[in-house]
Amino acid sequence: MDKAITTYISVLKAEIEHLKSKLEPHDTGHIHTTISTLQHRVKELEGGNRK
Repeated sequence: MDKAITTYISVLKAEIEHLKSKLEPHDTGHIHTTISTLQHRVKELEGGNRK
């Protein structure tokens, strides 16, 4: 895997962890959506969801 892609994946994973730390019991649905979208993107980049 390309070094730039590996770095990008690492940044996305760090962002996912940061967003998880911002979750609250209420009114954070948009954060859940963002986490899900970023997780999906990481899977695509890692080759886990090829079409």
